[in-house]
Amino acid sequence: MAAQNTRIRTSLQRSEGRLWGRPVARRYELRPGGLLYIAITLFVAIGAFNSQNNLLFWLFGMAVGAIIISGIASGAAMMGLRGRRLAPPVVEAGARAPLTYELRHRGRFIPAFALLIRELPGASLPEGRVGVLEPALAHIDHLSPGSRGSGHCWAMAGRRGLVRLERFEVSTVFPFGLFRKSLIFEQPAEISVTPVRLTLRDRLLETIAAGSDQGALRTSQTGISDEFFGLRAYMPGDSPRTIAWRRSAAIGELVVRQFSAPMPPRVILELHPGLGESSEQTREVAIAMLATLSADASASGYSVGIDASWAGYRSPLGGGVRLTRRRLRELSSLELVAKPGARAQAPLSRGAGRTILSDGAAGDGRAEHPVIDVSDETSWLLPGAALPRVLGPAETPKQRGRTRAGRPRNVRAAVGS
Repeated sequence: MAAQNTRIRTSLQRSEGRLWGRPVARRYELRPGGLLYIAITLFVAIGAFNSQNNLLFWLFGMAVGAIIISGIASGAAMMGLRGRRLAPPVVEAGARAPLTYELRHRGRFIPAFALLIRELPGASLPEGRVGVLEPALAHIDHLSPGSRGSGHCWAMAGRRGLVRLERFEVSTVFPFGLFRKSLIFEQPAEISVTPVRLTLRDRLLETIAAGSDQGALRTSQTGISDEFFGLRAYMPGDSPRTIAWRRSAAIGELVVRQFSAPMPPRVILELHPGLGESSEQTREVAIAMLATLSADASASGYSVGIDASWAGYRSPLGGGVRLTRRRLRELSSLELVAKPGARAQAPLSRGAGRTILSDGAAGDGRAEHPVIDVSDETSWLLPGAALPRVLGPAETPKQRGRTRAGRPRNVRAAVGS
């Protein structure tokens, strides 16, 4: 029994070690206010020794005691901290992602106060397109020994791509602000910043569906339609209307008719190769429209496919929530650049409708398919709506400085930029 309890305790400690990370580095920094405080303390000490004034000696002792308490007491409380980060795997560009930092105090006597938590820039970049995420500061006011606490903050997602979070820092200047004590925790994580969602016209989806088979084909599964699928034995609960009376009389037992399920309308969204030579803003708008149209069409019951083989990306026909989420993650790192070794591939489906996204509908030359000009916002954007800010032209360093000047002070440099 004792051996079994030991094994259970060991397994719990191992699982806890994977969840709660230990600090990989510690820092003690003397702040400018602390430097000034030490300088004043030295002047008080010189005056006390020269004048032999008891009041100055008393002030000197108080000042030295404050330095000791500020440097040792709060530092001892930080030694027992364990932390972890909870971050969403996917966030939309231009939206805010919730970040949660959980800390556990494993000390016994001294509580921790005024804990500030911030992300540190990563040393390595993820493979593929690098996104931008601007996290803010999180804080925990008080953490007593043996307790747990959570600090919450929001991270603003910028351009689409992959963002790698590696390290976060927990620091405090308690109690007098003379020293800054910090612990650094390492917990690698990746967040996919998906393309921003556009506000499209109401009837644009009907334009996309033009030319599709509209469910004329049938699937190999049973469902509700007018297409005959086959016969099966009667089961209790079947409707009497589905009984094939003539066939039942011929074979001597009851059989019922089954009908095939109609195939959902199939639509293929194709990116024109000319987009590879367009401006960066036009390419970003095309990817954002591709993500919005595929999500809306899938939610409306369409079977959607994406064809950008010239850029090395194709997505098979299908629908559903899982496939939509996978496509958004794939589109987050898609670069519309022509691949040198890309070859013409067979179409995803010959009976499906095809809609072409291009930069300038007049120059496409394929009038048999609906064409959407991504550079003409008035043709597809909802009247009164504007393009999201993340799709605007790239900001200059001077404009970026003005933008950040108006933000709260707790916003730090972008992670992954």
